[in-house]
Amino acid sequence: MFEASLRDGKPYTERRVVATPARAMLLDVEGTPLTDCEGDVVAVIERITDLSRSPDDAARRKARRVAESLAHDVNNPLAAIQGAVELLRLNPRIAEASGELDAISSQVGRIENAVVRVKDELVDERS
Repeated sequence: MFEASLRDGKPYTERRVVATPARAMLLDVEGTPLTDCEGDVVAVIERITDLSRSPDDAARRKARRVAESLAHDVNNPLAAIQGAVELLRLNPRIAEASGELDAISSQVGRIENAVVRVKDELVDERS
């Protein structure tokens, strides 16, 4: 679009994706032709905005990392607790504690659901 703007003198806006070994960038590019006193285009000034590094994107990435870390750190011990409850249910000597095991299992489920709600709230699937 740069060359076309040099030829016809029309401004332009475009999105570009630029990939480097370190990361990919989404750029918003606005081109404005500059003319001399006779109206001939002598240059095009481009204003480039890195959309992949906007403050909102950085905050969203941080929220995603925190939510995923929280889910991992909480769900692993919960899985161990739930597994222990299931093993205890297999032990005939623990039969009288069935109500307590049900309560533990129910509370584990509540915590798992809370983690899912927090993660869903913090992690925008479109980002």
